[in-house]
Amino acid sequence: MAKDYSEDQLIQKSTAELLGKELGWKSVYVFDNEVLGEQGTLGRKTQSEVVLTRHLRMALKRQNPWMMDKQMTEAVVTYSQG
Repeated sequence: MAKDYSEDQLIQKSTAELLGKELGWKSVYVFDNEVLGEQGTLGRKTQSEVVLTRHLRMALKRQNPWMMDKQMTEAVVTYSQG
């Protein structure tokens, strides 16, 4: 459980609330509770994965409905490698 003056309470929680109110973002706090795997909480295979490829693919498809699967995979790989 977070303490009153923890990083979670002072930074993470308030930032998540601001991003939710201002941009409509949905924040998920999964510290110590994340289920890994493609069908897991965030779709990450490992905790070292930074890019949430499942969500990236959905966003790319929404913004670029004309993209073929090969183009989608290429874009995700390119983005993930920086």
